[in-house]
Amino acid sequence: MSSEKRFFRRIRCCVAEYYLPGKPETASAALIKDMSAGGICLITTQKPPAGRELMVKVYLPSACQTLEMRSRMVRSEVSAYFRTSRRKHYEMALEFIGLEPRVRKCLEEYLGSVWL
Repeated sequence: MSSEKRFFRRIRCCVAEYYLPGKPETASAALIKDMSAGGICLITTQKPPAGRELMVKVYLPSACQTLEMRSRMVRSEVSAYFRTSRRKHYEMALEFIGLEPRVRKCLEEYLGSVWL
């Protein structure tokens, strides 16, 4: 039994991986800025063209599972949220497309268990 006492509730953060459909070798890691059952906003150092379809893989720590979802990029812009002096970062807003009901339910349950 641990003697450590936590005073504040913690949530586990998660990161994502995205790649071109059918080409997992093109995968890149990204930070998740925010996520809903309809889409996700990633922070990345790459700027793919608008309208591009991408696969997004997200590990949900508290659910102990990985979800893989097809998405379409609806917006990409230089991030005002995350800046470094050495490199530009971009926010990629992705809309999930064709989610299986099982995946959507899992995503909704996970999002209901954490808050922003």
